[in-house]
Amino acid sequence: MPSLEIATNVPKDKVTPTLLLELSKVFSATVSKSEQYCCVRVVPDQLMTFGGSTEPCALAVLHCIGELGVEENKAHAAKIYEFMEKNLGIPSDSIVTHPSQKLFREREREKQNDVPHICGLANIIGWISRNHFS
Repeated sequence: MPSLEIATNVPKDKVTPTLLLELSKVFSATVSKSEQYCCVRVVPDQLMTFGGSTEPCALAVLHCIGELGVEENKAHAAKIYEFMEKNLGIPSDSIVTHPSQKLFREREREKQNDVPHICGLANIIGWISRNHFS
């Protein structure tokens, strides 16, 4: 399930249900997944600094199978940053985004080893049978 978690020092009263729903739409569009499978969590009122300042800032963690990579991450970040700057007043240069490193590393390893993207046990079994028992 694609998920986006944002920790920010922006006050809770700025994070409205409407804002969450709009962010969910932006997130699902950028990762090209149905919104019904996407989860967005914003954790406001955090004690945070960025660049030696306590001005509005955020740390976002992105989890998504199949849509992480250097170029994809830049595109995801650009859309999420634009939304956050416009709606929460967090400057884009005060936001840090981390893709799920485990998933990112697995995806990069698959590309290097020509291993298919694994999204379930059936895919694993199918790949093994095609490549080791034929």
